[in-house]
Amino acid sequence: NSRGRLGANGSLPTAAQATRVEGIFETLDLAEQVAPGAEAKPDGALLPQQQRLPVADVSVRASRLLLPGISLRSATLNATMRDGKLLPSAFGFELDRARVAGTIAADLTGPAAMLSVTARAKGFTERHFGKQRLPDDLRFYLGEISVSAASTGNRVHDLSANADAKIGLQRAVFS
Repeated sequence: NSRGRLGANGSLPTAAQATRVEGIFETLDLAEQVAPGAEAKPDGALLPQQQRLPVADVSVRASRLLLPGISLRSATLNATMRDGKLLPSAFGFELDRARVAGTIAADLTGPAAMLSVTARAKGFTERHFGKQRLPDDLRFYLGEISVSAASTGNRVHDLSANADAKIGLQRAVFS
């Protein structure tokens, strides 16, 4: 159901030259790639071991990005892969008028994957967290949230157990 266009250029046999891939989508439906009712199991493998990523520059833009249970707008990813790793690569999206931008990096070349994410989010309120998770009368506006996180592991449990995260709030108003 994804609608858009995908293009690639470069020469695959040459390790020194990056393959360039560009995807521009009106709607990119990644929810359709996940089996209905599937969920991450704590001991389930999430990331591969000893995987070398190709030498590539990947740019993806989607006016609408569908993930299981969530719809994002103006989603972008500009990924750079070298030496088998995802170098710090910019991403961004909008979620119900809140804007998120940051970088993600990954090294899957060893026995345990290493991931890191930094992000800034602007304009989140209680509606972004779901009514079932918060008291009915709680209202707040988070002017800016900053997150920096890193972890190692290939399974959901390992990534959770090994995570190191820092979260900052600026201009937060609660009532």
